[in-house]
Amino acid sequence: MTNRLTASLITLFIALQAVALYLMGHPLICTCGFVSLWHGDVFSSKTSQQISDWYSFGHVNHGILFYGLAWLLMRRAGFNWQALAVAFTGLVWKVGENTPFVIERFRALTMSLEYYGDSVINSVFDSLFMMGGVGLARRVPVRVSVAVVLGTEVLITVIMRDGLALNTLMLLYPVEAIKDWPVEPIKDWPVEAIKDWPVEAIKDWPVEAIKDWPVEAIKDWPVEAIKDWPVEAIKDW
Repeated sequence: MTNRLTASLITLFIALQAVALYLMGHPLICTCGFVSLWHGDVFSSKTSQQISDWYSFGHVNHGILFYGLAWLLMRRAGFNWQALAVAFTGLVWKVGENTPFVIERFRALTMSLEYYGDSVINSVFDSLFMMGGVGLARRVPVRVSVAVVLGTEVLITVIMRDGLALNTLMLLYPVEAIKDWPVEPIKDWPVEAIKDWPVEAIKDWPVEAIKDWPVEAIKDWPVEAIKDWPVEAIKDW
């Protein structure tokens, strides 16, 4: 298979993925109305909506790991076929993870409490990051690929208490203690610790972090700080 044909087929896969997500009702860009190169707020609903975020590292790792698997299973096929196989797994995964069933499973079993699926632009760039991982794995020694995967997974786990490995574990074999990791650091904070924070810093916090707070905790906050909070967060106040 020629390089040009391989690139064309990979582009076709990503285009089909974009069309599929759009037809499934996912927005082309973030519903916030703007596009940014990077979004690093872990608990924000804008995660998986912009061009890149902390999960982008996981998609690079996806490319590295699945290229390694394709290389083991398809040694005689050559790089182009191996890359095409990885691209196809990306197509299947990105469409599958944006189905209502998987989205609800993410929300129920992982820290992705505000996850409602990817925007089309985010999904496309996730696949490009994945293919970047394929290119990286092909060009560097195996030990470097291993170091990249392990290093980024540790980094993301420390920063986000999430990542490719934890997400996969929670989808296949949920562990309640892991699900509660992201909430524990903030749910017991005293009100005085955050009462002067700007609205943007708290408005996207997960329900589990705030649902048990007493009314006194927010009585002096501006309306903008809580007007978009879900009913579950305040129904018992």
